Amino acid sequence: MVGLTDLGGNLDILASMRSSEKLLLDLSDSPDEVQGLLTEITHLWMYYYDQLYALTHGATRGSCGWSPLWAPGKLYMLQSDFSYMISPRMFKRFVMPDLTACCDFLDYPFYHLDGVGQLNHLDQLLSIPNLRGIQWIPGAGQPEPQEWLDVLRKIRAAGKLCQVYVTRAGMEKIISALGWQGFYFHINEDVMLTASQARELYKEYG
Repeated sequence: MVGLTDLGGNLDILASMRSSEKLLLDLSDSPDEVQGLLTEITHLWMYYYDQLYALTHGATRGSCGWSPLWAPGKLYMLQSDFSYMISPRMFKRFVMPDLTACCDFLDYPFYHLDGVGQLNHLDQLLSIPNLRGIQWIPGAGQPEPQEWLDVLRKIRAAGKLCQVYVTRAGMEKIISALGWQGFYFHINEDVMLTASQARELYKEYG
């Protein structure tokens, strides 16, 4: 399938132009100017998404991106990796308007929750009505996703879907604790199953 290119998030795009250090200072020194630039970036983001979607959706019968997800309409894995470095108050002002607008623009918006430093923003993310799901990536050096059952439970309790990269054992731990509904498990190990093993897994987990 032909995936859409990784467009990034509004603050991530601006940080690539200003540098992360300068943008962190800008948020305090020139917040109104930053906010105006972010609004302009969001409009351009939607414009270029539409251009890419027009080129690819016929071949894919929908859309997909860098994450192994597909949907029959406009899908994107939204992100704001820069927000690892800012407070929930700044996240509300500088990120939430963009994310909410993009979630209203897309048919199948997901959010790339990358690292424990972004957990401070999870409540705000879960409050976005049109956000379909969360991709939880604990980050380098952190326990694997199956060790964050409280986080996964919170995401599912909010009615959002959840994507995780796990081993088969990790998947089984999550299913045992939380069930399988609403999860997309990307198994990141080489597992070869016989036909009979596949049938047994299907019987057990549906």
